[in-house]
Amino acid sequence: MCVDSCVGFTGPYAHLDRCPKCGQPRYDELRSGAKPNSKRSTEKVPRKQFSTMPLGQEIQALFRTPEGAESMAYLSGMMEEVLTKLERHDNLDSFDDISHGSKFWGAYAAGQISSDDVVVALSIDGAQLYRNKKSDCWVYIWVILSLGPDKRYRKRYVLP
Repeated sequence: MCVDSCVGFTGPYAHLDRCPKCGQPRYDELRSGAKPNSKRSTEKVPRKQFSTMPLGQEIQALFRTPEGAESMAYLSGMMEEVLTKLERHDNLDSFDDISHGSKFWGAYAAGQISSDDVVVALSIDGAQLYRNKKSDCWVYIWVILSLGPDKRYRKRYVLP
């Protein structure tokens, strides 16, 4: 990844040694080259890397057990209750969860979100680690909204 976060050196940029946007070198020129105690090495050390975990496989793992599959059905069950209440009373008594939001149940009623979909939210924040420097650390988590409120914010279910 470019040190200025312009591009990731994958796909069409995988062969490049410099960023096509800002011209920064891809590899650390001081750390690349011969290693101590070796005659010659051409190992290139990237100046910046990005790691992530595939979200799809993490979510699939939650459906491994009958209990997990039942937990993941919380939101679709709530949506059915919300839509039934709206048909009967034309309004909701309380706002207890994301399923009570008009944008959400509107999307569900319009078919943009189905009962088989897994709904997630991305929470992201930057941190300035040193005084008088740009923020150079970003933290993000995926919250699985398909789980009930009793589980969705537990450490086990919040995904990096």
